[in-house]
Amino acid sequence: MSTRRLVVTGLVIILALLATFVAYELWFGGLLESRSQAQLLSEFKKSLVLDDTPALVTPPEGHPVAVVEIPRLGGEQVLVQGIGSDDTKMGPGHDPATPAPGQAGNVVIIGRRTTYGAPFQHLSAMQPGDSVIATTRQGQFTYSVESIRTVPLGDTSVVAATTDDRMTLITSASAYRPGNELVVVAKLQGKGLQAPGPLPLRPLGERPGRSTLMNGRWGAILLWGELFALTLALTLYLYRRRWNPAVTYLLTTPILITLAVLFFRAVDTLLPPTL
Repeated sequence: MSTRRLVVTGLVIILALLATFVAYELWFGGLLESRSQAQLLSEFKKSLVLDDTPALVTPPEGHPVAVVEIPRLGGEQVLVQGIGSDDTKMGPGHDPATPAPGQAGNVVIIGRRTTYGAPFQHLSAMQPGDSVIATTRQGQFTYSVESIRTVPLGDTSVVAATTDDRMTLITSASAYRPGNELVVVAKLQGKGLQAPGPLPLRPLGERPGRSTLMNGRWGAILLWGELFALTLALTLYLYRRRWNPAVTYLLTTPILITLAVLFFRAVDTLLPPTL
């Protein structure tokens, strides 16, 4: 094979991978988020009939915290505890270092704008006076939007503790380039409840809105990337040698799809949890 043909083949493969990755994020990610939301809603409803326990009042990461409805955007979303990339794949994430909805202080919620169901896709359409309704084990609480602004990605000032009772909704300011964050601040109507206990300290160096897995997933990315590349190279070799096409297809396609999904899942942890 000539050098020119190799370069063209390589470019075609790269473009195909990029297109497949985008499709994975926008379509397959949406399916995963929809399934996670159904599971979280079922878990949340079942928990309402149980007596209060520390794990229910302050759920661990990955479990439902509340159901939030924004009338202007339509529909409702189950909030999941946690704001990492893996957490916001399931739905909008509640920052564990801030009060739960309905409690006194600054309640911070981070949601995706483009990928994994895009629950905050139209957050920029919010207007002052719009309502945000949160339902928790402690009751139903209504917030009224006061301000909408853009800040740099990972700005810690918007998640700081406040003397007033508010909810801060955060997502990517751009649908495709996560350089800034869109921040919607809504004030609680009425007095916030006292949190059942002290809030956990924010992990050292954590900047909500940025990926919390930047340093932890390169091993997985390299592993699945190398296995996918080797399998793809072997598949192309078998086709070029005109080995039985039907057998080659049946043997290699399931493996390629599995490795591609594992590779994409590892790569998308590098994306901010707001995108």
